[in-house]
Amino acid sequence: MKQDKVITIVGLGVVGGSYAIALSKKGYTVYGVNRSSQSIEDAIAVGAIKDGGNTPEKFFPQSDVIIIALYPNQIVSYLEQYGKYIKKGCLISDVAGIKSHFVSQINDQMPDICTI
Repeated sequence: MKQDKVITIVGLGVVGGSYAIALSKKGYTVYGVNRSSQSIEDAIAVGAIKDGGNTPEKFFPQSDVIIIALYPNQIVSYLEQYGKYIKKGCLISDVAGIKSHFVSQINDQMPDICTI
């Protein structure tokens, strides 16, 4: 993947934060979305993300890649609420451990955006 890609990470806990640090060190532009403003401030302070917010409306439209680091039971409702902001052609990946129970639900929510 070229370093000119913009990546947004949803969830800046241990897993999402680790992705943010590693991708930023590789030269990617990384944005973060997290419920906790303190986590966003900390991630900016250490250079893990360029900018962040509590909701993704500002970041999803410019993102080439979105990494979702939420609990599996939160992913469907999150994408139901914010999937409309994802630009066409964006690659969406998650780092949740168990996926089979929500993959079809996600496809139903975003048929024009992507196929999972």
